[in-house]
Amino acid sequence: AHSCVLASASPVLERMIDRARRGWGADCTIRVLGVSFDAVRAFLHFLYSAKVAPEEEELVGAHGAQLLALAHAYRVGWLKRAAEAAVSARLTPERAVDMLKLARLCDARRLYLRCARLAAKDFSAVERSDGWRFARRHDAALQLELLQLLEDADQRKERWARERAAQEACRQLGEAMASLDHIFPSDGPARGDAPCDKAGCTCRGLQLLMRHFATCARKAAPGGCARCKRMLQLFRLHASVCDRPDKACRVPLCR
Repeated sequence: AHSCVLASASPVLERMIDRARRGWGADCTIRVLGVSFDAVRAFLHFLYSAKVAPEEEELVGAHGAQLLALAHAYRVGWLKRAAEAAVSARLTPERAVDMLKLARLCDARRLYLRCARLAAKDFSAVERSDGWRFARRHDAALQLELLQLLEDADQRKERWARERAAQEACRQLGEAMASLDHIFPSDGPARGDAPCDKAGCTCRGLQLLMRHFATCARKAAPGGCARCKRMLQLFRLHASVCDRPDKACRVPLCR
């Protein structure tokens, strides 16, 4: 009966039990090496219960790394996911290198990414850990892999910063284009320097910039005026997308 329970919980145990029965009778001893007795007992408990109850989450956390290795070796998918989540939730910089190596051996992608993010966030603490010192002396491949992960994380941060800056520039240009349409409506007189009564409208700053553009003597000088250059760029952008007839558009320099 116990053999049937274990065989139904793990395909690896099922093959081991079946092979033992075919070879030398009903007696079968399975030796589980490399982990503590308490971890094996917890592993067997979860094989019989087939779930992790809320009150048993501390037990998973106490033996998380060993349960992850056992669940991977014996192909118990649900327990592997529970152990991976427990190890990820309790991860510290001091254990990041060790858990990164375990995640690579056990094909635990979620834990692998969590270790990489933690190392990128607090690499100074990771460098002081025993795992990093061991990797520097005895596992150059792991050290190189971690450094590559850190470099990739820095590149992602730079790419996200550029994307955010581009989005912010597009937002500001959109507001400026909307302000031009508000100052020079197609179905009414231009506002000119008249104050705007629309809540949250930013057209007043654009009105002041256009007044400066109209009177600035430096815009034709060598080097020009930075404010006038920005205003001219905005006029060019408007002209490139304006779909009004030439005589209907009152925005300066549109024609």
